[in-house]
Amino acid sequence: MKNSMDENSNKSRLPLSALRRRQLSALAWVYLVFIGLGTVLLGTFAIAFAASLKEDPLESPFRFIFPQITPTVWVSAADLGRQGAADPWWGGFAPGGDIEFSLTYGAKADEEIIEPIVEVPRRKPGSGLAAAITTTFASDYALVELVGTNQNSYELLDRETGQNQSYLSKTFNYRIRYDPEQSENIKVERTPFTALAPRTQVLLDSTLPITQMERRGRVASWNNITPGVLGLIFNSYRRVINETVDLATGDRLFFKWMGNSFTIAIGRVIFMIVLSSLAGYALARMQFKGLRLVFVVVIFSMTIPVQVTFISNYLVIRDLGLLNTNFSVIMVAIASAHVLLMKQFFESFPKE
Repeated sequence: MKNSMDENSNKSRLPLSALRRRQLSALAWVYLVFIGLGTVLLGTFAIAFAASLKEDPLESPFRFIFPQITPTVWVSAADLGRQGAADPWWGGFAPGGDIEFSLTYGAKADEEIIEPIVEVPRRKPGSGLAAAITTTFASDYALVELVGTNQNSYELLDRETGQNQSYLSKTFNYRIRYDPEQSENIKVERTPFTALAPRTQVLLDSTLPITQMERRGRVASWNNITPGVLGLIFNSYRRVINETVDLATGDRLFFKWMGNSFTIAIGRVIFMIVLSSLAGYALARMQFKGLRLVFVVVIFSMTIPVQVTFISNYLVIRDLGLLNTNFSVIMVAIASAHVLLMKQFFESFPKE
């Protein structure tokens, strides 16, 4: 009887290899679930980061494929940066720069494709500080000339008539050179470019994708035709660093702002942990006269809107001589809610 039971139990047991496979399968499913949750939770951050790379972060509808993340555009940007300033990474326009840039326009077969009016405009980046500190422009050093054209014909199916329609395309090849007669040895960070064409012509292709169309599609505009691959991808970040400066001293403010942010964040955490812990422990464990009154004051202070205390806080900080300091920002962040949380935390432990 006992032997038969042992035999049945042995038969019901899974082989070690099968048990191991089940464990690995369960572990894989757990990891997949966590990876899926992480992907969903990080989705907002990923979209925000992708938007920060665009020329227009607020464009609508949102595109998930754009020049800054397209490898073929990276190659063109690196080549143009090398031509403009011998720098395929960050680009620019420097002495010796010799850029080849082409535009392809299309029109109906019965329309003549004429050469667009092209120029390197005198364009300031952004506004505010960026406009105030910009003193060098590529337009002061650039020479633009047409070096060749190439015309082709093609046919497209007209969906309305169901017949093929004939069209023409014409490519204009331009050469943008750094003026050799300029005595100043100056490297310009950006090389803007515009092309004005008649309404009957449509821009089909260009060496670098356009930044925007202006004047109802007549003007194709590029903010920088010599960006370099990193200058193309991280242009917004470079602008934040280079264009936020102190007008009086010329010092960059970005890293100072970042330092202030870290100082305030770390300082707030330290002050809240130390002061809230001590105050919370005193309210939870110590017995002294006026304990209930202090606790009522702490609770009451939580009901006061922050806006009500703005003026009084300002006057106190002014009298203490702490205006425009990191410590004043740290000090006003110490809230009674943290004291209450620490009090409840200490009370959750037995007094023994």
